[in-house]
Amino acid sequence: MNYFIIKNIVETTLTHFACKECGSKATEQNIHILGTAGNSLNMEVICPQCQASWVIKAEMNIMGINTPPTQFVEQLKKTVENTRKNEAIKDADISKVREGLKNTKSVSDLFNM
Repeated sequence: MNYFIIKNIVETTLTHFACKECGSKATEQNIHILGTAGNSLNMEVICPQCQASWVIKAEMNIMGINTPPTQFVEQLKKTVENTRKNEAIKDADISKVREGLKNTKSVSDLFNM
């Protein structure tokens, strides 16, 4: 993966990431790149305040070979902002799935939940 792309992903993450536990912002020292493959980047963000850990997977699609870097970054920021507007999984959703799994007796029950 191109260094410029990695750098922009990290900068965008720093701009838009806030810990879901305490709301703190991360710094470059809190981001650990776990690996890259093709156009994807896996990184761990550790909250500097409460030490909560988050794994983030970013995947890049080339939007145009001749896209200037500043326009590329703006498009990336817009995509991240639009993604953040979607609702996150709520604790109640996880509890509902957990209860459903407790009542499951066979694999076929999974499809009837």
